[in-house]
Amino acid sequence: MRRLALVALLAGILAPSLLAPSPALASVPAVSAQAAIMIDGSTGQVLYEKNSRQHMYPASTTKILTAIIAIERGHLDDTVIVSRRAFDQEGTSAYLEVGERRTLEELLYGMMLPSGNDAAMAIAEHIGGRADGFVDLMNEKAKTLGALDSHFVTPSGLHDPDHYTSARDLALIARYALTDPIFARIVSTREYTLPGGAQPRHFVNLNKLLWTYPEAIGIKTGYTPEAGHTLVGAAEHNGRKLIVVLMKGDLQGIYRDAQALFDFGWTAFRPERLVPQGTIAGTVAVQDGAEDIVDVVSGQSLTLLTATDEASGLPSAIKPSELERRVFLPARLEAPLAAGARVGELQLIERGRVLGAVDLVVNHPVAVRTTTRTWRNRLAKLGALTRRVPVAGHLTPAGWGALGLYAVWRTGVGIRRYRRKHLSRRRLGRLHPPGYLPLHRMMRNSGN
Repeated sequence: MRRLALVALLAGILAPSLLAPSPALASVPAVSAQAAIMIDGSTGQVLYEKNSRQHMYPASTTKILTAIIAIERGHLDDTVIVSRRAFDQEGTSAYLEVGERRTLEELLYGMMLPSGNDAAMAIAEHIGGRADGFVDLMNEKAKTLGALDSHFVTPSGLHDPDHYTSARDLALIARYALTDPIFARIVSTREYTLPGGAQPRHFVNLNKLLWTYPEAIGIKTGYTPEAGHTLVGAAEHNGRKLIVVLMKGDLQGIYRDAQALFDFGWTAFRPERLVPQGTIAGTVAVQDGAEDIVDVVSGQSLTLLTATDEASGLPSAIKPSELERRVFLPARLEAPLAAGARVGELQLIERGRVLGAVDLVVNHPVAVRTTTRTWRNRLAKLGALTRRVPVAGHLTPAGWGALGLYAVWRTGVGIRRYRRKHLSRRRLGRLHPPGYLPLHRMMRNSGN
């Protein structure tokens, strides 16, 4: 009876631990937003996605693209005059006045922190000459970055049926923008006071991640009734940077989704160096070089995020053993070659998708071979000759042919030298009469 009671007691204690899932096992968060993506900020590797290529309205996350174009094409100390059109913009505002003069840097803070549509229009008119001209720059830049599912109509993101993007495209744009230190500084700022004016204006960043998630470093929120709540967020932890994009969610949901995805990214993936720097990827023939072939190596290391043991079964998990290495190299290179010269590319492929790439470079310099050596090597290829001519009895028929060619070449060289020598003697005879002796020979003959 006591044994039965003990067994029942142990079963009651152990049953919950046996039935409950292990807390160490990583699970993909249940994202409530209609479209989402999470990428590695360093490589662009996709770690999570949901409807990532679906056309969505970006609302004020559009201003990420507006800001990076303004930073690249303008100067922070540029003076910008606020126009009537900028003043009349609907929606969120930096409370600018018509005719007000502000620096480009001040307007960037007014656009990115309180999401001022007036600041966005003032910037667009200053950089593009007019709003339409700036929009052309936006679409051109998007294509350059590979954001091919996007079309922009306004610099602020105010709703227009033809103004759309995708979660994937926003991630590409955000990753690029965050590489600029000026942009990164602005979007990570919590508060900013606009100096001067009748009354100083104090801006507070609308991105709540900066206040609620310690690792957050930016970058932009957005909202229109048609777009719903949108969020592009970035966070950094132990040297790793992650970027999440959430589109068409509710206000609380997008922040809950963002934090869940960040936590998932830190625990479910770890960096792994899959291609160390200096890895030999192959050899390439060298034309007219001191060496016939040269080793080609990876110019940099390639590190990707692989799933931890607990997350190895996740759909986004990378299995290094299943990756395909694809090498792109020319059939032949031409000397001279400098060490480190880029000559190709190595790609890591997973199910037809390129996960990462690294440049392939020449391992060491290769000089141009001299003329004599060039001929000798060409003849050696024809007749399997070495630098030292082998014993005649050991020559193959091809070797005899090569030796004959070499003899003809050497004979031609000798003939040219003989002609040059005797031609110079003839010219000397025409210049001096018979019996002429140079002064030094006359002195030697006279014994003086």
